[in-house]
Amino acid sequence: MLKLRCYLFSKLSHEQRDRALTEDETGFLERHRTHCEECAARERILNASLDTLALLAPIAAAPPESNRDILEKLDRPVRQSAFSWITSPLADHRL
Repeated sequence: MLKLRCYLFSKLSHEQRDRALTEDETGFLERHRTHCEECAARERILNASLDTLALLAPIAAAPPESNRDILEKLDRPVRQSAFSWITSPLADHRL
């Protein structure tokens, strides 16, 4: 039974960075953290690692002009290959 609680603790400790936990979930984390030193240590390592990664590689929003450039490229007609006549079954075989 302890392993199941450790698994749930691990799952919730990851989720708490992505969403707001319910009161029951937060209470479970607090209770399990006080009773299981192994899970508490893993949580500290996880939090320290994620905090360090966040400092090293901040995610910047793309400038709006780059989005416009991408959309313009998508709207351009596709250029046909100069060799497309080779594979076309209806090709006029002029040289």
